[in-house]
Amino acid sequence: MPPAGDLAARAEHALADLLQQSHLLRPDAIEAAFAAAVRPLAVTEVRIYLADLQQRQLEPLPDGQGTESLAIDSTLAGYAFRTVTIQHVPAGDGYRVWVPLVDGTERLGVLSLLASDVGEAMLDRYRSFASLAGLMIVAKSGYSDTFARVRRSGKMAVQAELIWGFLVPRTFATDRVLVAATLEPAYEAGGDAFDYSIRGDHLHVSIFDALGHDLAGGRHAVRRGPARR
Repeated sequence: MPPAGDLAARAEHALADLLQQSHLLRPDAIEAAFAAAVRPLAVTEVRIYLADLQQRQLEPLPDGQGTESLAIDSTLAGYAFRTVTIQHVPAGDGYRVWVPLVDGTERLGVLSLLASDVGEAMLDRYRSFASLAGLMIVAKSGYSDTFARVRRSGKMAVQAELIWGFLVPRTFATDRVLVAATLEPAYEAGGDAFDYSIRGDHLHVSIFDALGHDLAGGRHAVRRGPARR
């Protein structure tokens, strides 16, 4: 294992390199870029899992190897996701590490690492890499359906596409307030929507329940709510 100072320098260089790459990185190349960047830290495998819309499964990004999804309610990866804490277990000569992927307080999924070091200093570095991965995933989501396809486990109705396309993030928090919401049935949402905004010390929250659950209901909810942000 390299000296602690050497590892710190390698981690700093890897984060800076990933940040520089991020400007031109394709959405489907994020996982490979992270795998290459953390290899000098004795991390031999990187996998990214995203939670499906209903937060029942952690779905892996396509890797051509048929990696299976993981149940959020009954796996260690799911526990890391639910509690937003790093989890690890012995795996071969190293450890399988599960690091939560978040955007602010919005839980996105988990970063899976096969690593040789789970000391506190290295766990902090893994957390930094996961933070950057979360930011990159959100930033790149608008340019491709790569992540949207991974997060869907069913066919989405047209009106639901409309609603989800305009919704604010389902979770938002500051040191003074927390907002959390979701839509069910996720793939058939039509006339229901929610919206919020914060300005200074004031939080504004709206909940919409337009008549009907067809395309017309979805359009009406969008006109009255999220689309007017």
